[in-house]
Amino acid sequence: MNLDHLEKTGPAPVYLLEGEERLLLDEARGLIEKVALAGALADFNRDVLTGKDLTAHRVVDAALTLPAFAQRRVVIVREVDKLSGELDALIEYVAKPSQSTVLILCAEKLDARTKFAKVLKKSATVLRFDRPKERDMPPIIQRRARAIGLELESAAVRALVDALGSDVAGVVSALEKLWLYVGAEGRSKVTAAHVEDLISPVREESVFAFADAVGARNTSSAMEALSNMLGRDRSHPLALLGMIARHWRHLAQARAMLDAGARRAEAGAGLSLPPFVIDKLVGQAERQRLGALVAGLSAITEADQALKGGKLPGERVMERLVLTLTRMA
Repeated sequence: MNLDHLEKTGPAPVYLLEGEERLLLDEARGLIEKVALAGALADFNRDVLTGKDLTAHRVVDAALTLPAFAQRRVVIVREVDKLSGELDALIEYVAKPSQSTVLILCAEKLDARTKFAKVLKKSATVLRFDRPKERDMPPIIQRRARAIGLELESAAVRALVDALGSDVAGVVSALEKLWLYVGAEGRSKVTAAHVEDLISPVREESVFAFADAVGARNTSSAMEALSNMLGRDRSHPLALLGMIARHWRHLAQARAMLDAGARRAEAGAGLSLPPFVIDKLVGQAERQRLGALVAGLSAITEADQALKGGKLPGERVMERLVLTLTRMA
């Protein structure tokens, strides 16, 4: 990600942020927004639009709107690759954009053969956010650890890569948990033992058994699966909650795809999981409602806050989460 131009010349009038590494893309978008709206009233100068069921004319209208008591306004278009209808108006705008608007177009992947993509490549600032390779993760981990004042032994870095692979969002979450676990004052380095205690991967079959029990509203089986993960798998509650949150996000994504009319084989696309895992996950998603899964994610967020700053023991927080999830299923 190269956004050095923000300090030198300010934000560009049009950006295309493209790639499957959502965390990095969102961070870049946030930084562009922060610079573009510095000193402005964001509520009056920021539009967020979603490509599905959106026309190019609607995007252009938003981009041509003048800022309110500010130098610039920001227009964000998520899933710009799903814009409906003709794109001629937006193509013309990109070629000659307003200088008082920063238009940020986001997509996982645009078809490079289209006229729209070719014009963006020529006229916009294009930034790609591909998922890094595992071999690229150690410097990423060290850089992000230093940013929050955390010092890692080299063995701890290797242990994180072994546990999380190239999952940048997982690494960020893990570093936050390690910061809380080891101490906010940097009293000691993070060791491989710390990583093993807190971040070691929960056995995949245990998480699927847990999700199956929740989906079936079988509280006793869900409690048993939870007990196995906390006991047999020796999972720290924070590490376990992170695994459950990841699984629930994948379930919600697959369920949303199914609800949108995707075939079973398509519902797991973009999850970067092995085929046999996707097959099991889509099977679970078929048995659950999207609304229940989204509500479950909110409950998981509340549990995360309780683990980090609440008074209840970690096991009690997780048991309460199980009761909440089984009622929602």
